[in-house]
Amino acid sequence: MGVTVRAHRLGAVYGSQQRLFDVSFEVQPHEVVGVLGTNGAGKTTLFHRLLGALPGPGTAWVAGYRGSNRAPSPHRVGAVLDSLTAHPGLRARYLLASWCQSLGLPQRRVDELLETVGLSTLEGRRVGQLSLGMRQRLALAMALAPQPRLLVLDEPTNGLDPLGIRWINSVIIDFAAHGGAVLLSSHHLSQLDHLAQRVLLIDAGRLVTDEPMHDFKLSAGPLTHRVACSRASDLQEQLVRRGAHVLRTSTDELLVTGCQVNELAHLAHDYGGIIRLLAPEGASLETSFHRHLDHHRRSAA
Repeated sequence: MGVTVRAHRLGAVYGSQQRLFDVSFEVQPHEVVGVLGTNGAGKTTLFHRLLGALPGPGTAWVAGYRGSNRAPSPHRVGAVLDSLTAHPGLRARYLLASWCQSLGLPQRRVDELLETVGLSTLEGRRVGQLSLGMRQRLALAMALAPQPRLLVLDEPTNGLDPLGIRWINSVIIDFAAHGGAVLLSSHHLSQLDHLAQRVLLIDAGRLVTDEPMHDFKLSAGPLTHRVACSRASDLQEQLVRRGAHVLRTSTDELLVTGCQVNELAHLAHDYGGIIRLLAPEGASLETSFHRHLDHHRRSAA
């Protein structure tokens, strides 16, 4: 089916200032792409630019539509960019039904969507009576309504409890499994670690890196190993002498970075006493995120 998103040297202008610079990337069908960055880095600006809500240089081919400063068809792209804004007196079901009608969808789609997002018991409740989490679910129902090819989700777990986060993860996985593509930002990095196959890291409006998740975590720095032994102090002393970075996590456990596994094994055998554990410590997305960002900012300084 080809690429779902192809962005070429995208920039975005907000007021009189340019907030996004020369961002290029692609998103394939079946792919969930995590968009990382600190507050104000340009993640939401990128989403608004892709959807034609902000002007700027560059071009974006989005779900079969090629344009520069116009919005792609709502039949092809569903988006949750902000907490749902609607008149608090409107009935939630009416809001969803009106949206479906504007898209030319049959009214039975309303019941299907409410069931999908877990709001089938809404009855006559008004928007103003909904919790933040319920408004997020309703916004997602509106995004999913036309069965789009692309979902753009900016912090979709805001206001959701742990069960709600698990639920939205399952919705995203199912959407991608059926051929959809997802652009997803979230401050819950564990969510992105679980869902995303690729990472776009944005800082100060520029694309820092575009990598598969596995490569992003590995390229952030040397692998860390966890060692548990009866003579942790002696082993730590020897490792520090050889230039390794050692973090003592308990009386008998060390986290070791900057030492090849073969050398570490020999040192543990010679100085560590009884070895209970020697294993690689999986690189976390959070650690990798901070390392990439620090390296980029030092290089740019």
